[in-house]
Amino acid sequence: MDSRGTRRVGTLLASAAAAAALTCATAGQAGAEKLAGTVDSYCTSKATKCSAITKSKGNYVFVFVTKQSSQISMKICLDAPGRGKQHCEKAKQTIDAGNGYHGVGVPLSKYPHRRSGKYAVSFRDEGDRFGPLLHFRLK
Repeated sequence: MDSRGTRRVGTLLASAAAAAALTCATAGQAGAEKLAGTVDSYCTSKATKCSAITKSKGNYVFVFVTKQSSQISMKICLDAPGRGKQHCEKAKQTIDAGNGYHGVGVPLSKYPHRRSGKYAVSFRDEGDRFGPLLHFRLK
């Protein structure tokens, strides 16, 4: 990938992490609605950790944010529709997501699946799944 492509992915991850951090920060507020660009999300009851699927300009990004640590080790796994196999990617680049949150993310382009249908995304920390499965649909 050339430097322009690397910058584009970095910008995409940073904006997705910021959206997830905002979703997490407002999760406990009465009347809080899903932010634009957030397809599906889950936050802990105290909003210290959140996982989210975001979409911007047709690009899906799977993001995990936390207030508890700036060092995050997370595998983000994608289950394709039908009989597709699960494919996991290790989220490597820690991002300052703002509002005291740090995050990691992986864009859909890192995964081999491109069939239409409903996908499930899981977030795994040292083998343990964080939260419920999140979903999105490709047409």
